[in-house]
This record gives sequence, C-alpha cells and structure tokens, in this order.
Amino acid sequence: MCVGKGSVVVWCVLLSVGTWTVHAFNPYEVLGVSRQATAQEIKKAYKSLAREWHPDKNDSPEAEAKFVEIGKAYEILTDEEKRSNYDQFGTTDDNPRQGGGGGGGGFPFSSFFRRGGGGASPPHFHRGRGSSFASFFDDSPPDPLLINRHVFERKVLPESDRFLHVMYAYSDWCMNCHQVRKFFDQLKNTYSSQGVKFVTTDADLDRTLVYKLGITRVPSLLVVVNKKWYLFDEQSFSVLSMERFLKRHVPKNFARELASFEEYSSLLSSARDDNKPRIIATFDSTPEPWFYLLAFANHNSHVFAWAKRTSNKAATDAFKIAATVGRVSIYADAASSGPTVSSTEKPNFELCEKLVSNHRLLTFPRLSSQELWDTWCPPVQSISNRKYCILLVLNSLSDVQDYDQAISQMKKSELKYLERVSFGYIAPHSLQSAFLEVLHYSDNGEAQVLTLLRTGEFDTYYHWQSWPRASSFEKVETFLINLVSGRTKISNHAKVPVLQDEFADNYYVMLAKDLLQTVIEFVLSLPKWATWFLQTEDGFIVLSLLMMMVFIFGSSILSAFSSVAEPPGARYPRPPRPHQD
Repeated sequence: MCVGKGSVVVWCVLLSVGTWTVHAFNPYEVLGVSRQATAQEIKKAYKSLAREWHPDKNDSPEAEAKFVEIGKAYEILTDEEKRSNYDQFGTTDDNPRQGGGGGGGGFPFSSFFRRGGGGASPPHFHRGRGSSFASFFDDSPPDPLLINRHVFERKVLPESDRFLHVMYAYSDWCMNCHQVRKFFDQLKNTYSSQGVKFVTTDADLDRTLVYKLGITRVPSLLVVVNKKWYLFDEQSFSVLSMERFLKRHVPKNFARELASFEEYSSLLSSARDDNKPRIIATFDSTPEPWFYLLAFANHNSHVFAWAKRTSNKAATDAFKIAATVGRVSIYADAASSGPTVSSTEKPNFELCEKLVSNHRLLTFPRLSSQELWDTWCPPVQSISNRKYCILLVLNSLSDVQDYDQAISQMKKSELKYLERVSFGYIAPHSLQSAFLEVLHYSDNGEAQVLTLLRTGEFDTYYHWQSWPRASSFEKVETFLINLVSGRTKISNHAKVPVLQDEFADNYYVMLAKDLLQTVIEFVLSLPKWATWFLQTEDGFIVLSLLMMMVFIFGSSILSAFSSVAEPPGARYPRPPRPHQD
C-alpha cells in the first residue's frame, strides 16, 4: 500500500486527536489530587473548585467549560467502577478495549451529558435521582419541607383557604440560596406557631411545579393564600423584607373592628342568624398578625372581631369584654350577654386555637349542615361513652330564645346526666325536611323533642316526645335521667340522609364573588404594572409594542370607516367624456 507524505500528515493528526481523546482528560489533575486521594479529599477539592469556577460566580469566558470539566472529574472519581476503569485503562468506558473517549463518537464528555439514555442535562439537575455527587452543597438528610406538584395541588392549594403557605424555591447550584434559606428558616421558627405553613421546592427536581408557579429564578419566595400565589417582589432578600412580604398577604377581612356600642350589640345578637360563636379580642391599636391568622384558619366556624382597649367603655361593661390588651373572649351562648370563656393569660395563636377548638359550636346550635351534625352529634365509639343528642323541632323560630333559657335552667342543676347530652334545634320547614321525614316526624302543632343515639355515619336510634311549653321541662328531664342511667332505652332505628348546608352559596353567587375578587385584584395591581412599564427596560419595550399595535389597529379601523362613509367616486371622480360634434 502506497502512502504519500500528505497521508502521513493526516494519519499523524488523527492519531494525535485519538490519543488526546483517550488520554488527555485526567480527573486527578483536574481536581488537583493524587491517585491515592480518599473520597473525603476528593470531595473537599471538588467543593473548592466548583465554587471557584461556578458560572454564576466567575465571569471568566472559560468558566463554564472548566465547571463542566470539574463535574466530570468528580463524577469519575466518586464512582468506584469508573475510577477503577480509568486507573487501569485510562478511560471510563464500560468496554475499554473498544477505545474511544467516554463511549460516544470519541467526545470525552459525552457520558457526562447522557443520563438514562437521553437529553443533554448536566447531572446536577437530577439531584436524588442517581447522581453520584448529589450531596455537593448539603450533607444533611432530605429536606422535610420539600414538596412536588402533586402535593401542591392536592394539599397546599386546598389548605390555602384556611392557612397561609410560604414556599421557598431553591437549587443546589445556587450560591445565594444557602443564605436565603437561613432567612427562610428564621421566618419559619417565628411564624410556624402562628398558623403559617412552610414548604420548599427544588427547582432542579420539579420543573413542572416551577413553570406552573411562574418562578423564573432562584432563590424565590412566594405566598399561597386562597388558592392563589404571589411572588416575592422586593429588591433583596432579608429577614425583614421577607417578613414584610408575609404580613402584606395575611388575610385581614375575616376580623372586623368594633367601634361603637351598636356594632357590639349587632355582632352578638346575630349569632343565631349564621349559627356561629363570636370571638372578640382587645388591642391597643391594631391586631397582631396571629389574630388575623387565627380568624383566617377558623372563619368557616366562627365570627371574629376586635376592638381598641379604650374604644367604647359602655360596650365593654355591658358585654363583659375583657379590657386587658390582647385578651380573647368567646361568646358561644346566644342567651347570655357575657362571654362563655376568656383567655386568662397573654394570648397567642396556639392558646387561642385550643380555646376555639373547644367551642366550635353555640351551646344551643341549629342543625344546619352535615359538618355541624358530625361535630355536634358524632357516632358513639363504645357503649360506655355513648352520647345522646337532644334535637328540638320548633314550629316557630321565635320560640328559640325561650327554650334556650329553659335549657340553661336545666344545666344549672349540674346533674350528671348533662355530661352525656347535647342540645340543638331545627325548624321542620327548613332544608332539613328530608332528615325529619326519615325519622317519621309528625307535626302536631307543638314543639317536640327528638332524642338521638348515633351509632354510625348514617345509622341512628331515635325517640319522640312532646315539649309543649318551654317552662315545663320536668317530663323531658326525667326521661333523660332514666335514659342515661340505663333504665330507659330507645329502639327505633333509621338511616338518615346527608344534611344540606343552609349557608352554602349557589353556583352563580360563587361565580359573582370570584369575578368581583378578580376585578379588585386587577385594579390593585394597576400601579405595579404602570411602574413596570415606565421604569424597566423590558416594560418599556412591551409598552412600545402595545402602543404600536393599538396605533395600527386604530388606523385600520378609521380607514375602513372613512371608506364606507364616502360615496362611490367621491375621492376619484370619473373624468368627463370628450365632447363630440
């Protein structure tokens, strides 16, 4: 075979390239460690070099290539099989006898970009999914606050109707994220005990959630409340700026201020209208965030209000409202003008949450929903702790006050049977008529007492008796004493239907509320949009494009209307015909 000088040169060049491909990349030299280096020494060298050459921290043109090279070297030396192959054959290929650099077209970094058979994603975007150096920046256990899109949609969003969530988005390769995480943890330590829930998301692991939330950079902070989320919009991260951001989104519309005697009286006298206990707190000026968060977490079951300590002394005296700053009073007895219970020490979210949980219903509530039915009359778990539910069926709701006072009189006897019964009422012509029909209710024109023993979700035993006058409760009391003591039993059984929610909004009301809320948020966001359009380069470009589109569209419309308005031939009159002799 004849080989010319040109061919010799070509072969030399190819041989040089092949030799470089196989032998030029030395992971030990890249990391600056010896061949006897331990895993700890390799990791220490990698951390130091990666921080030095990270493209976000190093402006050098070769920083990105150097960073990739460092990552490749670390991946080889932390994988026992790849390190062994390199030490023996100078390559990390699974079949070193085939030659080549890294098993793909002779490119030495091809195995670095192939993860699981596809894509050119660097390994640091797959933390926790097989990357050999997943714990580069963090040796701690997995983040307990970490969530994915499934958890966000199934848990965080539904809970945001009652709890404010703060979410922190980070990346393992974000140098600033480590410091911001410290701020986030300080915020968590302060507000997690006040009803705020904290979660995190890894921008490298869950790209779908990041795209859904509109996160374009890390670190990022956002608040999720009422099924909507708001991104952190201040210039820099600090504990104070993050706390301001959180407080700005605490819902404050679930606790109203009381300023006059009439407002106090109206709030407390309307308890039977919405069937909810009242909670009133006193403050020097404005409520602390924990009270707004308490109101937000319990707004479905209670009505919250607050007053300044010196706002109205006549009202505080009349309704026995504690004048101590921050004191919380719960009004669960609609027949009494005084509070059912008040906090005895300096209140906070946890203390008041316990008080609220222990008084979720009025002392004489109206059976108005399935949720109230489950709370007021839960199924018995055993015979020894069975509880009887006494339901008054009243033809006229104007009699509620009289029977409520009679029940209060019964409770003053402090007999033991009262610990095993709970009282409530219902109107026969309400939405719960189907519930009464199943229990064979017969309207005889008098108030009737329905004694219930609930044994399952739909199973209940019942007994009817009349209570014609509120003042004569001796017969009812005697029956209850015999029932609780075991001398009397109830044997009628029925399967009751699900109760209707009397306060639920219909579809059109909910649609109107959502539309109104959207309009309000749009109006409130106009100043922010105006600032973005006028003071940022991107905003100015978008504004210019919008104005150009409006100008073109407006010109087209005007041109079209002007051509329609002109009669045919008005702009270009037909020339006169030549005169013929």
